[in-house]
Amino acid sequence: MNVEIKIRNEFVSDIRNIITTTKSNAVRSIDFERVIMYWKLGERILVEGQQGKERAESWNVKSIRVYTSVY
Repeated sequence: MNVEIKIRNEFVSDIRNIITTTKSNAVRSIDFERVIMYWKLGERILVEGQQGKERAESWNVKSIRVYTSVY
């Protein structure tokens, strides 16, 4: 009977570890994708602000609010 309890404890522990590891990996993956999203948004806003010029004339918080107010 002691062996049966030990096996069950190991089983439950393994299941918990699998769930914990998977949750942690999912959070890291979401964080990575969020960074990529913000990078692409910033790049797109910059390109729009430059309007074909080598450099944007003036970018400030107001300009970004105008472009992001759609959301």
